[in-house]
Amino acid sequence: MKFFKTVIRCCIAWLKKAPSLLQSQQDQRKDSDIYIVDEDLALLNSGSELMGLLQRFFCGCPRSLRYYLYFDRNPEKFEKTIVKQFKADFTTYTLNEDVDMDVEQNRDRIYNKAEDLVFGSALTLLDYFHDQGGFSALIEFLK
Repeated sequence: MKFFKTVIRCCIAWLKKAPSLLQSQQDQRKDSDIYIVDEDLALLNSGSELMGLLQRFFCGCPRSLRYYLYFDRNPEKFEKTIVKQFKADFTTYTLNEDVDMDVEQNRDRIYNKAEDLVFGSALTLLDYFHDQGGFSALIEFLK
């Protein structure tokens, strides 16, 4: 969980820094390989990978569900929370490592937005993203 939180802080730092780098993008239109030598463009171009990590952390990808299905934890408490509080013990729903996960079934559950598809670790990461100012940074970036 410590590593995931570090990656989230990195994503938030990128969201805060990226607007000041957008002017460098004009140079990339002249030379598509300039990001190889221009640190600002290299940093700006890393955004898709960083946002992809956030998507996976927040259960937006069926392949990332494996972690949550096998190693889920109860959500951490934050002073300002944005997620629904559950009284369930999320660790009781984890699968044994010798049980194979049905990827197709879980993919369908994600796409159909199954109401019981909630993971304590994902709730922790979502609240942590909020606690660190991630949503504010995202909104500012999108402006």
